[in-house]
Amino acid sequence: FSKLSKFFHELHASSKKLGDAGGIAPAVLFQELLHRMAGVNAGVSMDEQRREGNVPMHQAKVLDRRHRIADECANMDAVLGEEVVLWMVECVREMRLILRVKMEDANDVLMAEEAVSGAHAFFARLQTHAEAHGRDDFVVLEVLRAV
Repeated sequence: FSKLSKFFHELHASSKKLGDAGGIAPAVLFQELLHRMAGVNAGVSMDEQRREGNVPMHQAKVLDRRHRIADECANMDAVLGEEVVLWMVECVREMRLILRVKMEDANDVLMAEEAVSGAHAFFARLQTHAEAHGRDDFVVLEVLRAV
């Protein structure tokens, strides 16, 4: 979850660089990244979107909200850099496969961020505990799950 935690840090930092002087909402940038991941910006319709991995089809579809966010994210590649944007799109793809939750609006993005933060903190504490006891973290996890 470390990579996804870094993603949310980058999401917040990048959203401040876009739009007007005050930046844009992180959820707006997230929606644009979803569009790019699903191919919405390339003209892929709802009917043409496909399931990916174990993501259920109702969750795999990305609503076309370009009419609401197009202006705010218009210069995204130039401002953030193509490499950063591609990395963020890949993180969104991975997150949807791992979390398997619907992510369409600001509340969904906040819920995903909280889930990633909690999971990252749990695994960091698990690793610290395992190292303190000279054991592998997965061995400790198995012991905890058996309790």
